[in-house]
Amino acid sequence: MPRRRKLPAMPSTSKSGPVTVRSISNPRRGWTLEQALALVTQGYTPTRVEQLTGWNAKHLETQHRRQTRGGAA
Repeated sequence: MPRRRKLPAMPSTSKSGPVTVRSISNPRRGWTLEQALALVTQGYTPTRVEQLTGWNAKHLETQHRRQTRGGAA
């Protein structure tokens, strides 16, 4: 039975440049979830509010939907 050959280690390189990663628990300084939701309520899209505040757009959509239905979180 032939031995397995080990491939040389390939360094991980990104061709798109540096990447910024944000999580829903790490908004930009000074923004609360309530303030971000207020912007969505005023008519801003969750995607735009995410760009401004750092809060995840899907999280904002879900929270806004819960608020408008009157359901508890």
